[in-house]
Amino acid sequence: MIVAPEGTNRWERRADLCYWAVLDEPCPRRPTRRHRQRLDFAFEGELPLPIERVQPAYAPIDAQRTLACATAREKADEAIGDGVLVLRPASAPAFVLEACGESLDPTRDINLLVHDCTPCAVRRSRARLHAAAALLIGSATVLLLLGMEHRIRALSEVWADLMLQKQAVLEIALPEADVADELAMLAELRRLERSRSPDGPARSNRVGEDVTPALADALASWPPELFARTRRLTASASQIQLIAEIDAIERAELLSQALAEDDRWTAQVPRAESQRGAFLATITLTAGASP
Repeated sequence: MIVAPEGTNRWERRADLCYWAVLDEPCPRRPTRRHRQRLDFAFEGELPLPIERVQPAYAPIDAQRTLACATAREKADEAIGDGVLVLRPASAPAFVLEACGESLDPTRDINLLVHDCTPCAVRRSRARLHAAAALLIGSATVLLLLGMEHRIRALSEVWADLMLQKQAVLEIALPEADVADELAMLAELRRLERSRSPDGPARSNRVGEDVTPALADALASWPPELFARTRRLTASASQIQLIAEIDAIERAELLSQALAEDDRWTAQVPRAESQRGAFLATITLTAGASP
């Protein structure tokens, strides 16, 4: 029999005929279908009728025990038909109150209209809540994607502007540059950055030492009739290395001997390699004994 004691509202009723049991089974706060099947199997052994004819509800007492409560299924259906949203037990037996102690109030924490017997109004309210949450998440996702797209577009414009500036600098520095020349220039810039950085390799010449006079004296011996396109020139107090493009291998030896006319420099054997129909010569001058 279902009664409405004093103090309850039209959306809540109390059931004065319930079946109780304390199960030695763990129960999570939000049991899933698999948990309910396990608890139904344990609870059915304590009932005088099949589990299909009652509407059960479960609440955890502690980590290892579960409080089980059930009422007749037709009583639960009758309450749903009357528009009731919550169906709670009117009272609990002494062994249930003793087992629960202060951790659980059976007449307050047990609602029999759950799972398959959830009222339609509660289902609709949950569906609206889920729809609102999904709409909020979707709107936030759309705004996030729009912001990311705007940022990507702005970065793309900045990148394109930097590429235009880079191309303009390359056209000024190397009017007829190809991809290889551009890569060579970038490699040289990186080498210079590493050599000038505080963490770069230690320099062989002393800080503040001027090697310009020694380099000028060596280059003053350059034969005027010998044409070469200089690719790289590295000078220090102890060594001068020249990489130049020549049209014949024998010119590398002539250029090496001409630059080493000064007694301060000793020419090493030049190296020459073929490249694009010409020859790339590497000439190294090493500082010798002072005159």
